[in-house]
Amino acid sequence: MCIRDRLYVYNESFNGFTIEFKIPLTNISDWPEFKFDSSLWHNSYKMTRVAVFDDNLERRESLDLLISQDDSLQFVGAFANGEDAIQRISECLPDVVLMDIGMPKVNGIEATKLLKVTYPSIIVLMQTIYEDDDNLFRSLQAGASGYILKKTSPEKIIEAINNRNKEQDENPSEDTAFLVILD
Repeated sequence: MCIRDRLYVYNESFNGFTIEFKIPLTNISDWPEFKFDSSLWHNSYKMTRVAVFDDNLERRESLDLLISQDDSLQFVGAFANGEDAIQRISECLPDVVLMDIGMPKVNGIEATKLLKVTYPSIIVLMQTIYEDDDNLFRSLQAGASGYILKKTSPEKIIEAINNRNKEQDENPSEDTAFLVILD
């Protein structure tokens, strides 16, 4: 924080904040009171927090690199399977989860069901090699917001994350269309 003719406040966690301060004028009795409510802060200043569940280490690492290169995204965690998904999500609190369907122990569809019960506002984008209607339908039933093939270009993955999160910010109480990217 720096005070002179300007005030800068940095909040790395983006969990919201309230600022109260008084600025001295000529007399201490003339100090005005100022309150800043962070709920009025525009959402464009908030980075989208992204976590990845995928059993493939190279895939997790490449998604980490891809997400970390986008200024609007923050990579917050990578996990090899859906086991203990609730605990893992509670440690990193993402806005968006990229969830592999075919993982050992607890698959992505079951992990999504668990996550959506505890964290209904988290956006889950299923990522898979499968192009079949059954997995697509089961993902939708589990609460996923989108379905992306693993062969999807990096640009389209970033676009899907940003678009899903933007729709959620603009219409938090409304269901948005299910996103499917099959290219």
